Amino acid sequence: MTHKTYSHFLIIGTGGIGGLYGSILHSNGIDVTIAANRDFTSVSQTGITVSSPHGPFHFPSSNIIQIGSPAPKPVDVIILTTKVLPSIDFQAIITPYLSPTTTLVCLQNGINIEQHYLDIFPNISLISGVAFVCSTRVSPGQILHQDHGQIVVGKYPTGSLSQSNPIIDAFKNTCVQISPHPFIDYIRWKKLVWNIAFNGLSVVENGASTYELTHNPHLIERARKLMEETVTIAHAKGIKLSQTIVSDTLSMTQSIPPYKTSMLVDFENNRPMEVEAIYGNTLKIAKQFDLSSPNIQTVYDALNERNHSI
Repeated sequence: MTHKTYSHFLIIGTGGIGGLYGSILHSNGIDVTIAANRDFTSVSQTGITVSSPHGPFHFPSSNIIQIGSPAPKPVDVIILTTKVLPSIDFQAIITPYLSPTTTLVCLQNGINIEQHYLDIFPNISLISGVAFVCSTRVSPGQILHQDHGQIVVGKYPTGSLSQSNPIIDAFKNTCVQISPHPFIDYIRWKKLVWNIAFNGLSVVENGASTYELTHNPHLIERARKLMEETVTIAHAKGIKLSQTIVSDTLSMTQSIPPYKTSMLVDFENNRPMEVEAIYGNTLKIAKQFDLSSPNIQTVYDALNERNHSI
C-alpha cells in the first residue's frame, strides 16, 4: 500500500517551535511556508535565522506570509505552533488554509487542547504533537536552539501512525528525531509534568533558570511537589506515568544547559503566558476527581496575577 506524499506544509507561528522546525524542514528540501503574525514586518524582510548545535539554519523571507494572507499553493499540512491563549481566534487563523484533505498538526503546549479544534473543524484529520525541545525566540527572526528537539506525534484522540507517515517522512535525514505514539495523551501528560514544574516556577521565582531550579534545594522541593501532584492527577485520569518520572525529569533538566523557559521569556517581554492551557486545564481535571492540588493552585494564582498585570 502506498501512502500520500504531502507536498506543501504551512507552519503557523514564528516562535521557538515554528521557526526552528520550519527552518529544519526547509533545509531538508521540504516545501514549507510560514505564516507570521506579530513578527511579519521583520521576518518578511530578513527571514528566520536559527542558532543551533546542529545548524545554523535559515528560513527565507520569500517563503513567509502574513497570517490570513493566501498561501502560494494549496496546503496539505498545517502545523500549528502558536501559544494556546484565550485571545487567539484559532478558527479565523486556520480556516483560510483548510481544504477537505488538509491535515492539522497541533504542536502546542498544554493539556486537553485538541478537542477545541475538533469542535470547530469536526471533519478534520487531526494529529497531536509534543515537542521536547529547548528553543527560544530571542528577537523577531532570531531563534536560539540550545538542546533536544524530539517530536512525538499521534492521531487524536488515539490511533496509530505508520512509521512511513508523510509527516514523519518530512523529518527524515534531519537532526530531529520524530516518532509515532498510539496514545498521544500519555505523551502530553509526560511533558506536562515538566511544564507544570519549570515553566511556572521560572516566573514566580523571579526569573530562575532551569539550572537554578534544579540545583537549589528549596526550588528542587517545590518542583518535585508540583510534579508529584501532576502525576497524581494523571493517574486519576487513567494515564499511568512511570513511577520514576519525577526523578527522571529532575535529572534530565539538571543535565541541560541553563535555559529560560518559554513562559519566562513571555513574561519578561510583557506577553500573555499560557496559564490556562497548562495550569488551568490541569486544575479542572483535578476538580473532576476531587483532588487537592495546593502547589499547582498556588503557582496558578501567582501566574494569573502576573498575567493580569501585562
